[in-house]
Parts: sequence; structure tokens; C-alpha cells
Amino acid sequence: MGPEVLISIRDAAHGAHPAARSLNPAFRPDISVIKLGVDIDWEPVEPAAAVAALEAQLVKFCPSLQQHQCRGQEEYLILSSIPESEQQPEHRETSIEPALALAHLFEHLMIDTMAFITDASTISGATAALKDTRTRFDIFVESPDAIAARLTVEVARSWISTLVAGESINDEGRLILELARRLYRALDGVEVGLVARRLGREPGEVREGLQWLERLGLTRPLDYPMNLSGLSYYRLRGVEHALRADH
Repeated sequence: MGPEVLISIRDAAHGAHPAARSLNPAFRPDISVIKLGVDIDWEPVEPAAAVAALEAQLVKFCPSLQQHQCRGQEEYLILSSIPESEQQPEHRETSIEPALALAHLFEHLMIDTMAFITDASTISGATAALKDTRTRFDIFVESPDAIAARLTVEVARSWISTLVAGESINDEGRLILELARRLYRALDGVEVGLVARRLGREPGEVREGLQWLERLGLTRPLDYPMNLSGLSYYRLRGVEHALRADH
């Protein structure tokens, strides 16, 4: 997949960020936060319909989004355009700002991705629109460590761009999320054949998923001479120098 990048990251920092609590009191003082400064280039002709269509695709890929508690403004509430009975987009107020709506959806997809990768039962987030601009935002999401933060940001950003481009990510997306979760738990690396057997997938599918993560700059292959299977190991990039909060 090679969709146009809609979300550019100006800066990213993982740490305490106590200011996040002023945006959402659900942020916990003992949990670290990833803060992203993002620029968003998205101007659909019909913003309300475009957001509704994107939400409809997102909820198919991540049905757990329906369980999110959203404290945003009414017109930006997550999945407010999708009735439970029909799962079809409804009309949303025409005053919606598409870049802000996309930033908010990105935040919620980050929350969902983070929860899947880390198995966290609760994760809080917030989106702040910066003054005097309609394209720049700060996004805050709880994250136990910098490794989970980087995985979450890059995977979720790619999914958003892919869906906006009209491409499907359902089956491939589920595999890549599972690979991201396994890589997060096995910092010494995962072996293609072993993961394929455990997931009931073909080795080629798993390799393609890991190579997709490699193109995002998240993984690198490790070929061991004593590996009798002839299949590659893959490891997350940067784990040699990362500090895990739970280690």
C-alpha cells in the first residue's frame, strides 16, 4: 500500500505531560503520555460525508471503537454518524472542520491500537486544536513506554491514510496489528515460521506483514546462520537503546 501521507508529525515526545489533564481529566498522573504535534492536509469536498464514510470503515476494522468514551464536542463525537441499527452514515453538521475531525479520529485509532498492542484495559487521549490555524494540532495518548508509542503512531497513521485513499485494510490490518503486538512482547525478535504456525497463517503472509512494518521503519530482519528453517527473524528497530517502563 502507498497512500498519500495526510498526517505529518512535527514533533513527538514521550513523558509526563501534565498539561494533558487540562484537556481530559481521565489522564492518570502515573501513566506516561505520547504527545504529537501534527499537521493535517485533508480538505474533502463534503467534509461531513467524508468523515462519516471514514468512520464507517474504521468501525469495520476496529469494532472496539464503539466502546470508546468520547468527551469531544457533539459534532466530533466518535462514531456519532453511525446508527447502531443500520451502521450507515447520517448527515452531520456542515460546520465540521475536516482536519480537526481527522485528528480526532487519529487519536481514537491510536487509543485502540495502543490498547491492542499493550493489552491495556484503559487508555485516555485528547486532541487540542492550536490557535490561529486549522491544520495544526497536538494529540495526547497514554502510553506505557516509548516503544509502544512509536508502534502505535506509525501503524495508526498509515491506517488513516490508507482508509482515506479508499483502500481496504481489514484482513491485512488485523495480521499487522497481531504482529505488532508480538514484536512488542518479544524484543529479541520473532521468527517468521513460528509466528505463522501460531497464527494459522502462511509464512509468506507473515513475512509480507513484517516487511510492511519494515517499510514504516519499525522492524529490521535478522538472519541467523543456525536458523535451520531458512526463515528470517524480525526485530523492532531501536529496542537496543529503548528503556521499557516495566523492565
